[in-house]
Amino acid sequence: MKLIIKQKYFSFRDKFTITDENGQPWFYVEGNIPFFSRKKIHIYDMNNNEVLFLQSRFTFLFMKFDFFRPASGMDQPIGLFKEKMHFPFTRRFRYSDENGEIAISGSFIGYNWKIKDAATKALCGTLNKKFFRIADTYTLDITDDTKDPALMLAFALLIDLRHHSGH
Repeated sequence: MKLIIKQKYFSFRDKFTITDENGQPWFYVEGNIPFFSRKKIHIYDMNNNEVLFLQSRFTFLFMKFDFFRPASGMDQPIGLFKEKMHFPFTRRFRYSDENGEIAISGSFIGYNWKIKDAATKALCGTLNKKFFRIADTYTLDITDDTKDPALMLAFALLIDLRHHSGH
């Protein structure tokens, strides 16, 4: 499955629809750009049901986000996405939940990413940013059908937030 992520260029509140490669809408994303609070991202299905909620933690160096599934309550996070220490030519993130860990790695410029199961090293998907676009445009290719598309989308959104969001 391939999902296309096209963000609006100028916006104080990020709102955009995620489609598949045929233009069919799959998800709706809404986020905020806080000045004095935590970054929050809401992912909705096309029936307007919130499927994931992401909230940043206060950190000094490396990005961390808690993942919540609103359907199962907002009192306990279901997973943690965090930026790892990286070396000059790679960027790394790690997601962990009750099902295990996902390792995400990309080039230092942040345009091409591999998403793998941390235990088996099996490829779960890739994320590629398109060059020469006015607004950020990504293709998320989910190669493992057992992975939750909303979860994989959340990884893509956080990578963009960390490496390419100037808006």
